[in-house]
Amino acid sequence: MNKWRALDRHVPREDFRFFSRYIGLRPNIVPESLCHNRIEPVLNPVEYRAYYEDKNIYDRLFPAGWLPATLLRNLRGRWTDADYAPVSPDDGTLYRLCSPYDRIVVKPSVESGSGRG
Repeated sequence: MNKWRALDRHVPREDFRFFSRYIGLRPNIVPESLCHNRIEPVLNPVEYRAYYEDKNIYDRLFPAGWLPATLLRNLRGRWTDADYAPVSPDDGTLYRLCSPYDRIVVKPSVESGSGRG
């Protein structure tokens, strides 16, 4: 906890108590309130929020192999394949893209932070 006091004098202990059950007594857990109020505004400035808010852009930001494979995207109501080429999911494209896989994960690309959706 002392590790984080440089950013906030009142570091809550609840996060450490909860996570210590899983990782032991390591100080590397950033308390949620500290992360949300102090760290995220620096790493994710509000003036750029519209740019990085839609996870569909992440494949253009991060190197290949850093993210799970993308099969299909919905960009503001328009369907594209992983390479951003327009497709129609009604013409068998969805089946063609998904059939090689036993399981897939469908996740919203906006408003899905903290595991929502």
